Amino acid sequence: MSGGVLFGVVWGSIYVAIAANLGATWAFLIGLYLYRDVICRMIQGNVKFKAIDKAVAQEGFKIVLLSCPSSC
Repeated sequence: MSGGVLFGVVWGSIYVAIAANLGATWAFLIGLYLYRDVICRMIQGNVKFKAIDKAVAQEGFKIVLLSCPSSC
């Protein structure tokens, strides 16, 4: 809402969309390159994460398709 107040509805929406995408991209890259090893060590012994990893490796597309909410 602040973007709309500061820049108008159209430009505010554009700026907010760009900023949200940049923020998500930076968060992903930071997690991927800086914290990947830390997270891998933390979940290494977890049985549930191993099962999820195995399932995604075998049936990745099906799991992604089923985890996306339907618009119908």
